[in-house]
Amino acid sequence: KEDDDKQRVSFCFDKRMFGFLRRHRTKLLVGCLISAGLYGAYVIRQRCAMLEAELAHEKRRGAAVLRGQFYANQGAVLKTGRLVMPAIRRELEAMADCDALVVRLRERSAELSTEEKRALWQELKNVAVAKAMAVVYVVSLTITGLVVVFNLIGRYVGSESNFDAPVAQLPGGSLTRETQQRLIDRASAHAVDILPSAVVSSKNAVEAVLCDAQLSEVMSHGDIMEVLKQCRAHIESHLHFQALLSKLEENSAQDNNLDVLIREFRDIVESPDFGEVWSDILESAFQHLGVLLLEAFGAEKTAKIHLAKIIPKLVKVGGRLLDIDDPACLSGCLVDFSSVSNLGAIVFLSGEKDIYSAGVIDR
Repeated sequence: KEDDDKQRVSFCFDKRMFGFLRRHRTKLLVGCLISAGLYGAYVIRQRCAMLEAELAHEKRRGAAVLRGQFYANQGAVLKTGRLVMPAIRRELEAMADCDALVVRLRERSAELSTEEKRALWQELKNVAVAKAMAVVYVVSLTITGLVVVFNLIGRYVGSESNFDAPVAQLPGGSLTRETQQRLIDRASAHAVDILPSAVVSSKNAVEAVLCDAQLSEVMSHGDIMEVLKQCRAHIESHLHFQALLSKLEENSAQDNNLDVLIREFRDIVESPDFGEVWSDILESAFQHLGVLLLEAFGAEKTAKIHLAKIIPKLVKVGGRLLDIDDPACLSGCLVDFSSVSNLGAIVFLSGEKDIYSAGVIDR
């Protein structure tokens, strides 16, 4: 009897459950579908999150590799610039030797007439100002050219330590170390070749602007910077530095990759965009000269002093700009200028990627 009761209870329960399922089958089906959809969406979301994390990791890794390569290029620019500076200094001393004029004034002072002394002082004035200006132009041109060269090379050379592919490919195959060195040597020698034109043009500008300036004339730091500004306008109206920099001759030894690189180099430096960058670089370089000259004025920063006292200060500043062991050396400072870094990054990335989104440099 107890078994019969249990069977009847079980039958009633099954009957009620079956009825419940039959009455609510649509709701239950929709609920199951929703649950399955939610679970599927959860799984897809988890997988997307994992994929995004992997992609972000790869992007950070790629940006880190590019950043490392770019700063290695900039470091090579600085190292090569330090090697070129002594040659530039020797050539500059031969063409604009302030020390020889000072020696003549000191050692032969008793032998010289008043007019001869005045003439020597006027020559020293012209040479000192022209030398400081020529240093700014030639060093700026040298470092800017090397930035373009090393980042062109970096564009076609992958990261050896990480076995990463280069940013771009050359039509003549892999870029050999020999070809890289040929391009670097040509750019370095070309910088020295430009020096005579810069010195002559600077001397002409100084003679035109300061022709009537007497050694007894008094000037402040602002006054001498205005003189340099006028000299700049005269120089840049007669000498086109972009054209000088672009005169890097192609190779005659049938090195196709070298010819391709030289043509790319010329295309870059002849472009209007490069002209704007070059103007920014020059502005920063002359500001650096102004800061050093202001330091040389010392306690007389706001005072007007005789031009005869300003000349030795300009000679000293010109020497500091070329001294590779001086923290104020222009070649070292130029590499850190934002306009120079941005130029290098754009060249390195073929001008096709945003230098900030690519992670090569910070905003």
